[in-house]
Amino acid sequence: MSNLSMNTFGKRLTVAMKNAKKSQTDIARDLSVAQASVNAWVWDKNWPTMKNLLALESHLDVSVNWLLVGEEGMRNKFDYYPTPATIICELGRRIGWDACSFWEPCNGGGHMSDGMKSFGFSAIRTDIQDGEDFFSYDEALHENLITNPPFRQIREFIDHAFAIGVKRMALVCPERLWACRKGNEQFRRHRPDVFAMMDWREDYLNKGGKPDRALAVSIWHSPCADSCSFDIWSRTL
Repeated sequence: MSNLSMNTFGKRLTVAMKNAKKSQTDIARDLSVAQASVNAWVWDKNWPTMKNLLALESHLDVSVNWLLVGEEGMRNKFDYYPTPATIICELGRRIGWDACSFWEPCNGGGHMSDGMKSFGFSAIRTDIQDGEDFFSYDEALHENLITNPPFRQIREFIDHAFAIGVKRMALVCPERLWACRKGNEQFRRHRPDVFAMMDWREDYLNKGGKPDRALAVSIWHSPCADSCSFDIWSRTL
């Protein structure tokens, strides 16, 4: 689709919803707003509040800046964004598992696999870019899984991982992962043992300039914990 055809907020929102496979009804439910409000946004009759813009950013996995003014591109093919070294370092230090093997199903350039190797972990590496789609597996390649999954499919990713036999998992995720109705439902279904937000921001989309992406890490020691420990991590790297 040409830039000219996405020259308004409503048109960019429509494209983002299509890419995320979200209907107006889905967005209304996720944001707890009236469908008439979403329809008004789509047809450029009104703009969302900042609270709803941030929620759209999380649910559609596009930046607020792109939605508002189209300054950034859409997501990369296969949603490939390398995991920042700062987050890998903190995950390796704080994951709470003894060094072990794990499955990295979104291996990409190997940033997570190689980074965790320095902490004594060894990875079974697969990636959709090599024709190995995580969602095509009906049995996990290992009971431990560590990765930075595609954010636009992260809820489906979590459910599928545990459905195919993953027992322990650590995911890089958006800071607002659980902050919606669907997130709340999934949190109760697959409550993590640890949810840690970062006290710094990353230039996760490689835009250049000031980092603006708030990231977090969810860690499961089992498919559903009795309780979740919330934490805020500071970087040491």
